[in-house]
Amino acid sequence: METLTLAHLAPYMPYELQVHSANTRLYSSSNIWTLEGIVRGNVYLSELTYPADIFAVKPILRPMFTISDHPLADELVTDNEWLTGVTKESEIDQLAGVNLDGFLDFNFSYHAWQKLFEHHFDVFGLIEKGLAISIHDVKQVKP
Repeated sequence: METLTLAHLAPYMPYELQVHSANTRLYSSSNIWTLEGIVRGNVYLSELTYPADIFAVKPILRPMFTISDHPLADELVTDNEWLTGVTKESEIDQLAGVNLDGFLDFNFSYHAWQKLFEHHFDVFGLIEKGLAISIHDVKQVKP
């Protein structure tokens, strides 16, 4: 079974990635946190003064197939014309190859990748693997 790693979370770190935790030991009325840092398998979450185990959280991400509904699609369409026509997850699968590490491999510019991370798109397929939660399935995402 695949597990969530620093490699999955690091690209999102500069962009205030929100995570969900069902861990009741975090002693808070909220189960939505902003990821502040990661050290030796522990995650540091906003408003907490102590770390939580990396396995106690799931990042909240946007499914890639929703990109055509997002304003970002207009920005990226100049380099990647197919973005505005993508409406289903199966179409994303047809456009992407899988590299040797099992990650989706898109032919994007560096700028495009940064924008996908900034807007929290699930470029690693973590939602499908059960390692992340879709933003559409979370009730109380912080602005």
